[in-house]
Amino acid sequence: MNSLKSRLSWMVSGPARLDEMQRTIQALQQQISDLHAAQDAQLADIRSKVSTVLDDVTARLAALDERDGAS
Repeated sequence: MNSLKSRLSWMVSGPARLDEMQRTIQALQQQISDLHAAQDAQLADIRSKVSTVLDDVTARLAALDERDGAS
């Protein structure tokens, strides 16, 4: 009887557990997706800043070359 009761209990709670596990997995997948999006945004910001610095350095080097060439 105990065995039957435990089987019936699992049959009733099993689908609920599966639903809960699926919701948990979906929530974790969403968190991973959100983290990837945040990382992509951070990388884009870093790339933009590096590009700005490189442009500035390039302009300064060009100005120095012009100044040295004019001397």
